Amino acid sequence: MLLTISRNCLFLVSNIQLFCYILINDFAFSIKYNVRCCGFGVVTADVGLRRCAMGRKPKKVQGRSYKVVSDLPICRRIALKIREDIEQTPSHDNCLLKHFKIPEAVTLQSLKRASDDVDNNSATSSTILQKTLFRYFLISDAASPARGIIASILDRLNGADSQSCKSHGIISIELGDFLDSIHRDLNVDTGRHAKDLIVYCVSSNFRNGPCILQRNITGIQKFLIHYMDYLISLHEETSEVSEYDVASGFKCVSLFTKNFLRKCDIDCNDIEIQRNNVTNLLGICKRAYLLSNLEWDSYSAIGMAFVSLLQGIHDDSQVLKEVAKSMRHANVSDINAPDVSSTFHQRMSVCNATLVLLSHRTLSKKRCADEYVDDILTEVILPSIKDVDQKCKLISDQLIVAKCYAQWSRIIVIMCEDPEYTQLVLKIQENGTLGDLFGIAIDKLGHPTDAIRHQANEMLVNMLKIGTNIGSKFFEDLMEKILRQSWKKRSTFTAFNCILRHVSHDSVFAKLPTIIERLLFAIMQQSLAPYASETYKILAEKSLETAMQIWPDVDKQYEIFIKPLLEVMCQSSIGALQFLVNYCFLKLLKVYGEPGALYTLKSFEDKLFGSTDLVKRDSHALAAYLNCLKLSANHAILKDERYISKHERVQGVIESALLHQSDEIRHIAFSLLCESSRPSTLIPSYALNSIRHALPYNLSCQDSAFRQKLLNSIKKMLLRMKSNLLQFQKSTEKDSTQMYHAFLNWLFAFIPIQLDDRSPYMKRITSVTIFQHLADIFGDYTVEGFQPIRVLYTAGSVQSLFILLSDSYPDVREAAYALLTQQTTLSLIETLLPAEWVRSIYDNAVIRARKCSQPENCMDAAYHMGLYAVLMSNGDLDRNVVLLKICKDVLSILKDDISSAKKSLYYAAIASPMYGLMHCLKTLLQNAQFEDMSESNRRKWRDLVSDVISTCFDVSATVLPVVGSVSPEGHLPEVDRTGADEVHVGSDDAWNELPEIVKSLVIGDGIDHHDECVTRTVSQQILVCCWRSAKESSLLLQELTSVHFPLDSSAVECDGIVSWKQLKAIGEHLRTQLREARHRGAFEITYYVFKAYCPRLWNNKHPELSCIPEKWIEDTLADIQDQQKSKELCATRRSAGLPFFMQALLSGNKSARGRGCLQHVMSTLVNLSQRPGEKAIISKVHALNILRGLVKDSSLGEEIFPYVSQCIMAALTGFNSTTWAVRNSSTLLFSALFTRVFGVKRDKLDTLSLKNRLSGNEFFSRLPGLHSFLTECLEKIIANLDLGGHHALDPILHPILLLLSRVFPSTLPTATNTSLSRFVPFLMKCRATAVYKSRVAASVALASVVAWDQCRDTVACCCDNLVADFEMAYGSKAQAKSSRQNRIHGGLLQVKELLVKFSDDESCLLMPRDGFKELVLDARCKLRRVLNGLASERNGCPTTRSAAIELLLLMRSLIAGNCDSSDGRQLEELVAWSIDAFESQDSRHLPGFTFLLEKAARVIVVERPSDTAGLLENVIVAKDTDKLRCLLSALLDTRDAVKIRSDAARLEEVLRDALLNGSWPDDILTLMYRIVTEFASETSAKSLFENSLRIASLCNASQSELSEALIDFQAACVGILTKRPVTAADIRSWVQVVSRSSRSFENADGVRLAVAKSLLRNASVYTSRDCTMTALSTPLWKTLVDLLCDEEGAIRKVASDVVFEINAVVSHRSGISDDHPCIDSVAIRHAFRLMILIHGELRHGECRAILEEFAAGRSAEAVVPVILQEPDDSDSLANEPSLFERSQLNTYYDSASISAAAEDALHCLDEFAKTCVLSAP
Repeated sequence: MLLTISRNCLFLVSNIQLFCYILINDFAFSIKYNVRCCGFGVVTADVGLRRCAMGRKPKKVQGRSYKVVSDLPICRRIALKIREDIEQTPSHDNCLLKHFKIPEAVTLQSLKRASDDVDNNSATSSTILQKTLFRYFLISDAASPARGIIASILDRLNGADSQSCKSHGIISIELGDFLDSIHRDLNVDTGRHAKDLIVYCVSSNFRNGPCILQRNITGIQKFLIHYMDYLISLHEETSEVSEYDVASGFKCVSLFTKNFLRKCDIDCNDIEIQRNNVTNLLGICKRAYLLSNLEWDSYSAIGMAFVSLLQGIHDDSQVLKEVAKSMRHANVSDINAPDVSSTFHQRMSVCNATLVLLSHRTLSKKRCADEYVDDILTEVILPSIKDVDQKCKLISDQLIVAKCYAQWSRIIVIMCEDPEYTQLVLKIQENGTLGDLFGIAIDKLGHPTDAIRHQANEMLVNMLKIGTNIGSKFFEDLMEKILRQSWKKRSTFTAFNCILRHVSHDSVFAKLPTIIERLLFAIMQQSLAPYASETYKILAEKSLETAMQIWPDVDKQYEIFIKPLLEVMCQSSIGALQFLVNYCFLKLLKVYGEPGALYTLKSFEDKLFGSTDLVKRDSHALAAYLNCLKLSANHAILKDERYISKHERVQGVIESALLHQSDEIRHIAFSLLCESSRPSTLIPSYALNSIRHALPYNLSCQDSAFRQKLLNSIKKMLLRMKSNLLQFQKSTEKDSTQMYHAFLNWLFAFIPIQLDDRSPYMKRITSVTIFQHLADIFGDYTVEGFQPIRVLYTAGSVQSLFILLSDSYPDVREAAYALLTQQTTLSLIETLLPAEWVRSIYDNAVIRARKCSQPENCMDAAYHMGLYAVLMSNGDLDRNVVLLKICKDVLSILKDDISSAKKSLYYAAIASPMYGLMHCLKTLLQNAQFEDMSESNRRKWRDLVSDVISTCFDVSATVLPVVGSVSPEGHLPEVDRTGADEVHVGSDDAWNELPEIVKSLVIGDGIDHHDECVTRTVSQQILVCCWRSAKESSLLLQELTSVHFPLDSSAVECDGIVSWKQLKAIGEHLRTQLREARHRGAFEITYYVFKAYCPRLWNNKHPELSCIPEKWIEDTLADIQDQQKSKELCATRRSAGLPFFMQALLSGNKSARGRGCLQHVMSTLVNLSQRPGEKAIISKVHALNILRGLVKDSSLGEEIFPYVSQCIMAALTGFNSTTWAVRNSSTLLFSALFTRVFGVKRDKLDTLSLKNRLSGNEFFSRLPGLHSFLTECLEKIIANLDLGGHHALDPILHPILLLLSRVFPSTLPTATNTSLSRFVPFLMKCRATAVYKSRVAASVALASVVAWDQCRDTVACCCDNLVADFEMAYGSKAQAKSSRQNRIHGGLLQVKELLVKFSDDESCLLMPRDGFKELVLDARCKLRRVLNGLASERNGCPTTRSAAIELLLLMRSLIAGNCDSSDGRQLEELVAWSIDAFESQDSRHLPGFTFLLEKAARVIVVERPSDTAGLLENVIVAKDTDKLRCLLSALLDTRDAVKIRSDAARLEEVLRDALLNGSWPDDILTLMYRIVTEFASETSAKSLFENSLRIASLCNASQSELSEALIDFQAACVGILTKRPVTAADIRSWVQVVSRSSRSFENADGVRLAVAKSLLRNASVYTSRDCTMTALSTPLWKTLVDLLCDEEGAIRKVASDVVFEINAVVSHRSGISDDHPCIDSVAIRHAFRLMILIHGELRHGECRAILEEFAAGRSAEAVVPVILQEPDDSDSLANEPSLFERSQLNTYYDSASISAAAEDALHCLDEFAKTCVLSAP
C-alpha cells in the first residue's frame, strides 16, 4: 500500500510496519515504525533499507523486497514530519530508549550536509530542526557516533556565541521533560542512559552542553538524587547492581558538581533548594559508604563526590572541618560527615579526594584556635594514610596507599615552591616526618609490584625536592643511610639514583671507593641489573660533565668506567655478560657515543688478535667482543655501516664464531650477519657465504634457546632478502640478484634434505621451521626463471613431510601438518602425492588409532585423518561435509570398541583401546567451521554432537570402576576376589569368558599360558587403557563446551550446536568424575577440562546457567561437613579430585560474586579445619586438602592472601592432632603456604636467598594475627620444655622455627605487633629442645631475627646462657640430667650461627671491622673455659664435643692475626683432644660420634699434618671404616694443602699399601683413589695401574662413583707412564675400559664425562709416535667420536676440546686452523681427518674399518628409529614398542650427518692412500 504524505515523499506500508525513506541530496535516513494502538513507536532501523538508501541493491527481508523512490523534499517539511512523528510517541515509552538506534553510515555524513542547508531556511525552521535533532540526541545511544554528529550540528546551528542562543530555553524544556519522563519510570537502563547524557554534556566538546544544563540544574540534581537513591536501595536489597553503575553514578555527581561551579557560574535564586539537594546527595554518600563488597573504584568515586558536594555548599575552612569530621578526628557527629574510619577503603577515598580536589592553599589554611586539628595535611591526612598502611594486606590496597603517599608529597612540593610556606617545611623536618616518609619510600621501592614501586619512586623524588630547601647536609645524610642498606636490594639502587642527582660524584667515591666494583657485581645479577646500571650511568655522566668543565680528558674517563667493565666482561659467564652488555655497556654508549664504542672494540681486538694462542682461545673475551660489536651496530652507534666489511680480521672472527663451541657465541655471530637496524641494508656476500658454510652444523643444536634465536635470525634475514629482491626488480642490480638467487637455490634444496627421519629431533624441528618460513615468505615470490615454491615442494620433500606426521614429537607433527594443509600449496601437494597414498591414508589411520598402544601413534592417526579430510575437500566438496562423514564413521567404530570393553576391559586394553579413536574424533571436531552453516547441516551436526556426548558418558562409565577404585594400580575389574579359594565373577559363563591370563592371576594355581612379564603387567595395561580413555573423554567434552561450538541462545531455541541441557549434563558428568575418580592422571585432566568449562557457566547471562556453580559449591561444602557424606568422598590420595573441583569453580569467576564465594568457602573450610576434637576427622582432612589446593592455585593470585594467616594457624593447629591423616594434610598445607608466602626456592644452595625471605614488618603486616598466635604458641612450648619427657616434644615448634628463619628485621621502625625482638627470648630458650633438627632450626631463626645493632647484646646473652648451662652440667652443683647436653648443644649452635651471620652480613658495614673482632674476642674470653671443657675428653657427649670443636675453629678463623700464646696452647690441646677422640672407643655407640670424628679429623689434618700419616696407618691396620672414612674425607677436602706438604710421599705410600693389600668398601675405595690421583707418582702409577684396571673391569652400572675415581686415576697414570715405554697389555686394558665406559646406554653421565676428561688429559696418546702406543690407541678414535655424539652437552664439549688439543699438535700438517674448540658436528669431521692424517699411512685398515662402521650407522650410539617409513604398512605395527618398552636411547645422535661425514672421510682416506698427503679441508 502506498501513501503520499508530502510532495515527492514516498512511504511503503506492509502489514503493521511502515518504512519511511527520506533522501535529501545525499541525506539518507531510514526509520522503522512499529504501529501500536497508542501511536507510533520508534524502534530499530532496518539495515536492508539503509543499503537501498546508499544506492545498493536491497537485500530480502523476511522474503520481501522493497522499492525506494528518491527525490528532493524541502528541509522544513522533513523537520516538521520528524517532529510530528516523535510527538505522537509517548515520552515515557521504554521502547524509545531500548530499541532506537540511528543509522551510522551514510546517515551521519548526510546529517552534516543537511545542516549546511539550514541557513537558507527561516529561523522557525531552524528552531524546529534543533528541537527535533535534540530529541534524537536525547535518545541516541552513548556508544553511537550519531550523538557526536548531532552535537556538532547543534553547535553549528547556534553559532559561536552559544551563551546567548535563544533556542537554549526551548531545548532546556525538552531536557526537563526527558528527565521527568525517566523520573516517572526509572530503572537501571534508563537511569544509566540519562547519566551518560549528563556526563557527555559536561565533559565532551559539546559547547551548548553546559548552557543547556545550566537551565536545568535543579532538575538534574533531583534526577541524580532519585537515581543514586534507587541504585543504593537496589544494591542493599539484592546486591545485583553492578559496581560500574554505582561508581559511574557518583563520578557523574562529582563531575556535574565540580563543572557546575567552574563553568556555568549560576546565580541561583533559590539557594535553600540547592543546599537541600546537596545535603540529600551527601546523605546518599553516607549510605553508599555503608555498602559492603565494593571495589576501590566505587569508594574513590564516592569520596570524590563527597568532597565535591562539600565544595558546593561550604567555604574552604568549612570543607576542611567536614573532612576532619569524616575522618573522626573531631568529636562532632553530623549527618553530612560519614563515618569512614571503619574500613581503610573509605578512609582512603576521602583522603584521595581531598588531595586531588582541594588546592594546596585550601589545604594549608589553619583551623580556628578552639578546634582540634591545626593542620589537616600533617595531623589528619598523613596519620590516616600511615594507619591504613599498617593494615592493608592485598597488593591492590597497598597500591592505593602508595598513590595517596605520592599525592600528599606532590602537594607538599608545590607548597615548598611558595615562600609563604617555609615554616611548613621546617616543621616537617623537625618532627621527623620527612625521615619517616623517606624510610617508607625506601621500603616500598623493594615491593614486587611495579605500580607500587613507581609510586614510591615518585614519592622519593618529591621528598628530595623538599630537601633542596634544607641544604646539602640533608642529601649527605641520606646518601650515608643509603650506603648502609643492603646492596642486594633494588630499592637501594633506586634511592641511590635519585640522590645522585643532588650530590657530586667525588663525594660518592670518597664515601665508598669500591663503588665501581660493587656496581659491576650487582649488574651481573638479573634482578639488580636495570637499577645498578642506571647508577653506573649517572656516575659516568656526572664524572664526564665535571671532567669536561675542568679538563677535557675523555681517555681518563674511559679508564675509570669502561676499562673495569671490559675486564669484568672477559671474566664473567655468558649469562652475566648479557646483563653487563645489554644494561651497563648500552647506557655507557649513550654517554660516550661512537668514540666510546671504538675504544671498546679496539681494546677487544688488541686482546683477541694477540700473538699467543692462549689469548686466542679466550672465549669470554670473544663473546664480550661480539656482544659489544652487535650492540654498537644494531643501535647505530657506529656511524660506519661497513665497519665489518672493511676489516678482514673481524670477518674471520665472526666466521670462526659461527662454529664456536659456545651456543651463545654462535648466536651472536648469526645475529650480526642476519640482522640489521636498517632492514633495507644489503646483505654482503661474505655474510651469505659464512651462513651457507655454518648453517648445516648448527641445525642439531641441543639448546632450545639457541634454536629459537637462530630461527628468528634466519627469518629476519629471509625477510630482508625478499625486501631487497623486490627493490632489485625496480633497479638494475643484477649481481646482487644473482647472489641472492644462488643462496636461495641452495637453501631451498638443502632444507628438505634435512627432514630425514634418521636425524635427531633438534635438526628435524629446526629444519621444518625454516621450511615453514621459506614457504610463508617466498610462497608468492616469482621472477623469470625462478619460482622458489616449486623448488621447495618436490615429491621428496612432500614425502618427508608426510613421514614427519608420524614423528614422536608433537611440534614436528604440527609443523608438518601445517605445511601439508596450506591452502596456497594444496593443489601443488596433491599433484606430488601418489594416488595410492591418498586412498590408503584413512584406512591406515583407523587401524593405527584402534590397535596402537602408544599415545603418539594415536596422534599420528589424528593428523592423517585431518590430512585426508583436507585433501578430500579441496575440490567441490565442503570440508564440513567431509568431516561430518569421517566423524560418523569413527564414532561408529568407537561404539563397537566400547561394547567390547564392557565385556572385557582386558581385551580392550590389548586389542582395541578406545582412547585412540577419541583423540582422532577430538582433532577432527577442532577443524569444523560453524559460521554461515545451513540449517540442515546444523541439524546434522547437532545430532552428531549429541551422539558424541552420550558416547563420552558411556566411555567414562565403562572405565570408572578402574579409575575410581580405591587402588587403581592393581585393580582387575573382571574379578572380585574375596578370598584365597573363592572367586565371584557373577556367573559361570562370565568366568569362562575371562582370559586365561586373568584366571591364572585370580586363582594363583601357577597355570600361565603367557610370558611371566606379560602376566605382571596385566593390571597396568588395563589401568593405562582406562585412564587414557577417561582423559580423552574429558578432553573431547572440553572441545564440545568451548566457544568453538555455538551454544543455544536459550533453553527453548535450537540455533546453536550445543544445547543448554547438554551443557548442564556435561558439567554434572565432570563433577562426578572429579568426586569419584581416584587415579591422579584421570582427575587432573578432568580438572583441566572443568576449569575451562566453569567460566562459561559463571559468565552466562541467563540465571538458569550462571547459578549452577554456586549450587555446586554449597552442595560440596554441605557434603564435607556431613560426617556420613564426607566418608563417601575419597579421604586418601589427598582427597583425590575434590580440591581440584573447588579450585576450578572458584578460579573461574573474578567478579565480586566470585570473590564472595571464595570468602564463604575459605571461612567455612578454615572453621572446619580448626574444629576442636577428633570426631570429624575426615571432614578436617578434606578441608585441609582443599585449602592446600586453593593456596597452590596461582590463578587465584592475591585474592587468596587475606586468608593465608588463618590457613597457617589452621595448619599449625593440625600438627597437634592425634590422627596421622590430619597431621599429614596439615604438613602438606603448611608446605604450600610456605611457598605461597616466601616464593619458590630461587637458590640451588642450601643457604636462604634474600628473594625467599621477607622483612618482619612486611611479613606480619600482610599476615595479621600471626604475630600474637606465634608468640602464644612459643610461650606454651617453652613452658613445656622444662617439664621434660613427651611434653617437650611439641610438633608445632619446628614449623614455627622454619617460618621465623625466613624473616629478617626491617630497616624501618616497627610496631609492637610486627617486631621481631619479642621472639628473641623464646628462640634462646628453644636451645633446650630434645630434637636435634629443631635446635639447628632455632639457631638459624635466632640469627635471622636479630638486627645488626642488637648482635653484641644477643651474643653476650647467648654466651652467658651457655656458661650457666655448662656450670649446671659440669660445675660444683652439676645435675645428672641428659637434657643439659641438649641445652649446651643448642647454645653452641646459636653462638656459631650468630657469629657466621654477622661476619658476612652487609648490614654490619656500619660496624667497624675491629668492632666485630672485639665481639668475637669477648665471646671467646667468656667461653674459653666452657669450650676447653666441652672439647676435652671430660665431655662424654660426642655431639656437644664436636660442636665445641667447630666453634673453636670458627673463632680462630674470625680473629686470625690476633692470637696470643694462650691460643697456641689451646690449639695444642685441641689437637691432642682430637687425636684422643680418634683413638677412643668409649663413645662409639653414642649419637653424634660420626660428627665428632669428622671435626677431629679436620683438626688433625690441618693443624697436625705430621701425625696424619701415622694415624691413617693405624686406622687402616685397625680396619675401622668409620674413622677411615672421616680421615680420608678430611684429606680430600684439604687436598690442595696436602700436595705441598712434606709428608705427601708418606701418605701416598700408606694408601698404596692399603689399596694393594686390603679389601675395602666402594666408598672408601673411591676416596682412596681420588686422594692418590691428586699426588700420584711414578711409583704409584706402576703399582696401582694394573690393580685399578682389574677393579674397573668388575664395576657395574651402580658403582658409578667408583668408576669415575678409577678412570681419573688411570688418566693420571697414563700421563706418567707414557713418558717411558709401556707394556701393550696395560694400554690395551686401559683402552678397553675407556671404550666400554664411553657407551651412553651402559654408563652414567659422570662416568662418560670422566672418560672425556681422561682423553683430554692424555690427548698426547693420539699423536704419540711410539709404535706400541700408536697400534693400541687407534680404537680410541672411535671412542672420541662416540663422545662427540653423546647426549650430554658437557661431555661433547670436553670431547671437542680433545680434538682441539690434537689439532694444536699437528695443525701444521692438518690444515685445520681453529683458534678455539668448535661445535661437535664440526669436531667429528675434524676428528676423522686427524685420524687419517696420523694413522692413515700405517693403520690404513683399522681407519677404514672405523669409518665404514660409522658410515653404515653401526655405532654404539646409533639406534633404529621408530618412525614408520611407509604410511600404508599396517604390518609394521607389530614391530612398534609395546606399552612399557624403552624408546630411543641417544636422541642427539645424527645418523645421517655422521654417515655423510664418514663417507667423506673414506674418500679422503682413499686419496691419502694414493698421495699420502692430506689436503686442507
